[in-house]
Amino acid sequence: MPAQLNLEQRDWLEALHAGDVTMGESRPSESDGTWYLHVTATRDGEERSEVPAEERTLIGVDIGEASLVTVCHPDDDGSPTAPEL
Repeated sequence: MPAQLNLEQRDWLEALHAGDVTMGESRPSESDGTWYLHVTATRDGEERSEVPAEERTLIGVDIGEASLVTVCHPDDDGSPTAPEL
């Protein structure tokens, strides 16, 4: 089957081939007669923040089916807030 590479993701595919990323799930999908292969991959990134880890605010983001994006972050006491849809 012929395939065409998305040039914007070439560095990810090269890193996958070199063993620098971990491949996750791959899934074919079709849209208007064109087939796509969706591949998930994970690789380490640089930590660029100048703020010490203990002073950072953590957030959680869930990209789901019921709501496109749900975000939750801690309040001033460190307790999770109600999710914002």
